[in-house]
Amino acid sequence: MTPTLHGLLVSISFTSMLTAMFSLRFRAWGRPKLLAAYFTFFFVVEWTAQALFLPPGALGIEVAYVCTLITVLFVGAIQFAQHLERTASR
Repeated sequence: MTPTLHGLLVSISFTSMLTAMFSLRFRAWGRPKLLAAYFTFFFVVEWTAQALFLPPGALGIEVAYVCTLITVLFVGAIQFAQHLERTASR
């Protein structure tokens, strides 16, 4: 079964959330190649899982909304952590 545009949005939002969490936890915001590799790996895993194992509509658009909101919160936390590190080093 081929995933739909809806499935693509859920995969992107879920993968973005995982990448933002990884970036904050391991302070990886200065290593864009690592973050791109991490995003790509989990996107392929999520996309494949949706195509092969999940029934259509198993992950509603609400999942994409929640994951996107969590991603925004983590990006804000990353910005705040970077700000704290810059001001602490002065």
